[in-house]
Amino acid sequence: MQGEGVMVVPDARADPRLCDSPFLTGRPFIRFYAGAPLRTPEGHKLGTLCVVSPEPRACFDEVDHRRLQALADIVMDELELRRRGEAELVTRFLETSSDCIKVLDLDGALDSMNGPGQVAMEVDDFDACQGQPWPALLKEPARAQAEAALAESRAGRNTRFEAQIATLQGTPRWWDVTVSPILGADGRPERLLAISRDVTERRLAETALRESEARFRAV
Repeated sequence: MQGEGVMVVPDARADPRLCDSPFLTGRPFIRFYAGAPLRTPEGHKLGTLCVVSPEPRACFDEVDHRRLQALADIVMDELELRRRGEAELVTRFLETSSDCIKVLDLDGALDSMNGPGQVAMEVDDFDACQGQPWPALLKEPARAQAEAALAESRAGRNTRFEAQIATLQGTPRWWDVTVSPILGADGRPERLLAISRDVTERRLAETALRESEARFRAV
């Protein structure tokens, strides 16, 4: 896996790197091994595509090398196509969701915001906002709620709050906000995800209902 090309072990019993391997001393009792590393286009090594046998094999010529490497390349092409398909699916979801979806770094600075979210928040130029601390764009008490939510997410916990937050053009709106950690390969938060859903109509309807009930009680 760490090598640059195909690795061939004609007889694992005679190879000091593998003679004590549990795959040799126990099932599947491997004696012959040939493996080609699987690498992403960025150079990350994912594993190997290997051929094994319970019998030693002295002959694995250059043609066999090329065939195994070609198969490994096909595997990576298929994985890359699947990865791109999943990435495109996520992109379509982000760009069709009416929610304001933001990715933040661990300090709470804005890294990205989906297109519909920029429309909802009346953001004319996201470049002017990118890199700025998300809570700094809010007024109290929403700012304190956002900072508390970020602290919870940095600790690996999901959190939710509802607050009145004006758009960048000053339009007052109510938002239902969830903040969640985005975990890295080591299981620890490496970025944060903040999703804001516009609930202004619901809040206005609730306010109108309370006012109506108050008038009814007064009558």
